[in-house]
Amino acid sequence: MTKVKHITKRIKIRDGKVVDTKETVVRKVKEKKKTTFVIKTPKGEAERVDVVEEILSGSLLGGDKIDWDIAPHHKEILKRTWGSVDAGLRALRNITSPEVQSVWKPMWELEKSMNKIRKVSKPLVDTQKQLEKVQKKLSPKIPTQLTSFLSDLYYKGINNKSGIASLLTTPIPARKPIGAKREPTTGVGLNRFMTNADIDNPVLVAKAYKKNPKGLNISGFINLRTVCEQMNVNAEEAFLYICEGMTANNTRWVKHKVVKEHFRGSLGVINLVNYYNEKCKQHHDANKAKYSLGNLYKSDYYDKWVQEYKVKKMSYVDFTRKFKEFQDLHKKYYDKLLNTSVKSVDEIKEINKAIKKVKLKE
Repeated sequence: MTKVKHITKRIKIRDGKVVDTKETVVRKVKEKKKTTFVIKTPKGEAERVDVVEEILSGSLLGGDKIDWDIAPHHKEILKRTWGSVDAGLRALRNITSPEVQSVWKPMWELEKSMNKIRKVSKPLVDTQKQLEKVQKKLSPKIPTQLTSFLSDLYYKGINNKSGIASLLTTPIPARKPIGAKREPTTGVGLNRFMTNADIDNPVLVAKAYKKNPKGLNISGFINLRTVCEQMNVNAEEAFLYICEGMTANNTRWVKHKVVKEHFRGSLGVINLVNYYNEKCKQHHDANKAKYSLGNLYKSDYYDKWVQEYKVKKMSYVDFTRKFKEFQDLHKKYYDKLLNTSVKSVDEIKEINKAIKKVKLKE
């Protein structure tokens, strides 16, 4: 507490001389100080206690005296926590007491943590600010009048717009059939395709598309979804028809199960062609008759390969045609490997042997 003393002097002057002097001394003898404590109970709850100190001071009153002004419900908190009001006040005087938690301590700890984060993230923040400056210079500036116009166009009375602005909210009505005829609701190339194919209903695209797949350009899955909706096909039906189409014949199934899996990293094509090349080399080195595709087609290896990759055994004519495709994929695969630091196919084989040895040790 700071004591305040105010001194005033009253001086009487007669004929230019001081004839009387009186001094008045004023001391502040009463001061109120309110302190708020947050008490954390054993249950983990936080209770607030306000303590008002009425401090009386001054020599006339015999020294400093402190009176505590505490609300009744706050007294109950002190009694419940420490057993009595006096014991509670003694505990509150020592803010480091384990029963009392400073209201500012969590804030200090949080501030320390934030300072550490700021120091670590400062380079990133500075870089981000520089990027924002560069983006502002590169991005075109839209005039204020235009942004205001767009805002009014979209947000002010949008439901009451007339003329061209009504297109923003007016739903596109579905085209109703006229007899067996129906025009597509949206374009996505259907109008042109239907005109060229001389059909008058989007559902007929299912038959016309098979005859001319290149006549309709489906650029992505969003476009495909629109086309399916126009053909009265929902998502579940579309997926079912995909599964049925993939498994409709063995040619399609081999395309998806073997060829396209090759581009994802499957070694089915590579292993089959490698086996054929090794058998050709063995027959050549042993002066045997040339190992032909007919021998491969009748071999146990091909039978096991068919079972492993869950495909049907092709006819010999289809097999010879498909195997040429496999050989092209095999060549591109090894050409890509040779573009790396590996210099020969033999070196690739040595690397594969080394990998197998490591796996066996593990």
